[in-house]
Amino acid sequence: MTQRTYRLAAVCFADIAGYTELSARNEGEAVAVVELLQEVALRAVGERGGRVVKFIGDAVLAEFTSTDDAVRSAIEMRDRFAAEARTRGFGTRDVRVGVHLGDIVTAADGDVYGDGINVAARIQGAAEPGHVWVSEDVWRQLRQRPEFQFESRGEHALKGVATPVGLYGVRLEPSARAAVPPRPAAKAEAKTAPHKQSVAVLPFANMSANAENEYFSDGVTEEILTLLARIEGLKVISRTSIMRYKGADKPMRQIAEELGVASIVEGSVRQAGQRVRITAQLIDAATDEHLWADRYDRDLEDIFAIQTDVAERIVEALRVRLTPKEQARLVERPTENVEAYQSYLKGRHFLSRRTEATLRQAIEWFRKAVAADPGFAQAWAGLADTFAVLPSYSPMPVPEACAEGRSAAERALALDPALGEVHAALGFLAQNESNWEEAEREFRCALELAPGYATAYHWYGNFLSSRGRTEEALAALRRALELDPVSLPVHMAVGVALHFDRRFDEAIDVCRKAIEMDPGYTNAHQNLANSYLCQGRYEEALTEWEIISELNPARFPPELLSEIRAGHASDGERGFWEAVLEGLRSRPKALGRAYDMPQACAQLGRIDEAFALIDVLLVERSAIAIQVPRDPLFDPIRTDPRYEKVLERLGLGADGSRGISRR
Repeated sequence: MTQRTYRLAAVCFADIAGYTELSARNEGEAVAVVELLQEVALRAVGERGGRVVKFIGDAVLAEFTSTDDAVRSAIEMRDRFAAEARTRGFGTRDVRVGVHLGDIVTAADGDVYGDGINVAARIQGAAEPGHVWVSEDVWRQLRQRPEFQFESRGEHALKGVATPVGLYGVRLEPSARAAVPPRPAAKAEAKTAPHKQSVAVLPFANMSANAENEYFSDGVTEEILTLLARIEGLKVISRTSIMRYKGADKPMRQIAEELGVASIVEGSVRQAGQRVRITAQLIDAATDEHLWADRYDRDLEDIFAIQTDVAERIVEALRVRLTPKEQARLVERPTENVEAYQSYLKGRHFLSRRTEATLRQAIEWFRKAVAADPGFAQAWAGLADTFAVLPSYSPMPVPEACAEGRSAAERALALDPALGEVHAALGFLAQNESNWEEAEREFRCALELAPGYATAYHWYGNFLSSRGRTEEALAALRRALELDPVSLPVHMAVGVALHFDRRFDEAIDVCRKAIEMDPGYTNAHQNLANSYLCQGRYEEALTEWEIISELNPARFPPELLSEIRAGHASDGERGFWEAVLEGLRSRPKALGRAYDMPQACAQLGRIDEAFALIDVLLVERSAIAIQVPRDPLFDPIRTDPRYEKVLERLGLGADGSRGISRR
């Protein structure tokens, strides 16, 4: 007997609303409408990488490897069908579409069957004409995506389905209805096979009844990842990159190829009161073979034992040999206090979001964690991390943030001297204070203690770039990208290092690649505009600023951009910078004005004003002041004797500006 092989797929089922009535009234038109649906479906499904399995009378069945593609295709199919029906004189005609994520089996003739098909068909039958309805499983995959808007349709008892299914209507925000991106052509050159002892821990799915428990499933993911990253013989992809796959429904082989790893860990977490269920499996990406899998049903207080066991089983399956020190680190319990641990996980959750509001929430949760357990070193480390980055996202004075961050870091190291992550935070704090020798010492210590910590390479690369040591910076940042291959901030750090080194064409290429990864990433548009400005490409820079204005009007208010464009049109380069300066001067709440105004003064040759505004940055100990010596747009001030004083106040000194261009 042939064994059935099930696989997970996004299934789309659509039919024509009112078709039976139309067929009875006008058979010829009914046939034409079915032909229209088939034409539209083939195009909409194919453009999104799906497969039309078959047409069944007035219905169409399609499968996809991605829930995102399935839902977008369903919406496009509905919209195109309605529009084409009106254009061809069929009047108002609608389809009903159901989308589900479930198990299917492919027969020898290419047909498919299984529960996934049955549920999708029942959802389509329940949907209203002209609507796309999805199952709770699809909603769970896409609910964090702002471009999808969901409306609960309640639970429905579907025929042939044992338990009621939660259904949701879905629509796509108009701004998200971009043209279908071209699918990349296969590259002719052979790629280097990833090292066998390399792994990515994908975000564990939150299967708890409460969606707010997502902090816990994310935390379990990060803790397992952190345990593995401490093992020197193992390449582990960093959190930033793996979180970009949260909710994504890509094949394992594709994810592994994009991340450059041989193995994938995936799993789920369900928390109910003081009980927790965790499932985890390790998959060989090249063969889809399960190298190891297990399920844990334990009390919440056993969470550390579970995480340790998962890490140990992964290491064992990948045949990595542990040193006694690494083995001891794996079995350490960071705290015995479950309440403190949950507060810590919430702190890490908010820290990762990197806004002023979420960073302040992170501080609150980390403080709750150390209040519950003052001996919890990782919670103190979380506080140090948060205060290190807070001045970059808020008006908090650098001296205040550094004092708080150092205090937390010292507490963490007193409890656990081997925490390399804390030394990275100390390096960042020292850099903000212009203590260059200390910063380099701490970053190097972090890399020695935590060789798999991508953030340490990232921050060290930024440090080296700020000192003009471009090749060393790029080497550190390339290592960060090996560990965090789809991290947008690391890609931007590479772009900035190239920009500061006057390699504008290379910097532009990096920025464009980052924008391909995420068109909404404002930093990439800003850095691209900066390189355009240095090349005198003002129209292209303005185009990037206009995109930023749409994404974040507080950065570039639309009226300001109109003024800058008018200034450029009337008086060229000088008119451009005059409009920038005067526009920012009249808008005291505009983001970035403290840095952009002295930059404009430098470009206009208003050297006295430029130094006066730079002085404000130095007096306020702004974290961004360190960019002045490296930023090409400040080149016009470098021959002025006052520039030496700026270097001295930044701790660089007249003879300490190694690598800082004076061109």
